[in-house]
Amino acid sequence: MGGRITLQSEPGKGSTFEVAVPLPPSQASAGQTAFPGVDLTGKSMLLVADGIEASLIARRLERWGGQICVVADAAVAEALLPERSWHAVLIDRAVGPAIADRLGEAARAHALQRLVLLTSSSRHEKLSPAFTGFLVKPLRAASLAARLALTPEVASPELAPEPPAESADPASAKGLSILVAEDNEINALLMRSLLTKLGHRVVIAVHGEAALESWLAATSAGTPYDLVLMDIQMPQLDGIEATKRIRAHEAALGGHTPILALTANTLMEDRYACFEAGMNGFLIKPLDREKLEEALAGLAASKPLAVPNMTGT
Repeated sequence: MGGRITLQSEPGKGSTFEVAVPLPPSQASAGQTAFPGVDLTGKSMLLVADGIEASLIARRLERWGGQICVVADAAVAEALLPERSWHAVLIDRAVGPAIADRLGEAARAHALQRLVLLTSSSRHEKLSPAFTGFLVKPLRAASLAARLALTPEVASPELAPEPPAESADPASAKGLSILVAEDNEINALLMRSLLTKLGHRVVIAVHGEAALESWLAATSAGTPYDLVLMDIQMPQLDGIEATKRIRAHEAALGGHTPILALTANTLMEDRYACFEAGMNGFLIKPLDREKLEEALAGLAASKPLAVPNMTGT
């Protein structure tokens, strides 16, 4: 093809590969109408898949105006389903046939379209009737647009617009009152879903100022939060500064609300910044359900929160 492949490699640091192929400008589309795609403006879609293909599909859907949530974990996807009405849920059968079928069934009450992504070798396998259609990988843009533009072949039950109301039973009353300060909508939805399933009561604040105001209002009303999960990077007022202000108010008013940092950073200086601001610990994003449950169980049992090893490797 007249191209070249080059490699630069250094032991202990890694390798860089470059592929260059000279290609002439395409004449195939000359005089043809551009592919129109499909209008997905304002429509929410959940994509349960992993890898580079998931990223490419998500980018395509975003270009058509869709609001896309991509998750690789089936349990996380199932937790997100009740959080809103989805225009479409796309599930890669690579997560496992049984898991894909279960997700398809779970999505019946929440998604207008329920599509499964197949390989050419699996397209003749028996599929769950929960799915309204299938797409063969690698996906063609025209096929994806045509499928999303169709009226579902299978009648869907009425979509649930809101998550179910919290139970008023005694078990629910034992849960913690938790303030979640998180500006990313998908992360906030996921955390609310996980925490609610664990029996806790959740209030979402979309930035540091809102978190501080909510904390002050709850404290003044005599119903303080049992825990604050504080994202470090937020607009208007970041998590570090919001925590410092909460601690300053506590110094004057008394009391102490446990605060756990939510951060994607694992650098030692970031950990020190969290503790210097008065936080009790931190959770690494994306959130690990087991570590979250462990931290909340310790708090519910009135045990001190475990502080990560600050000396270490």
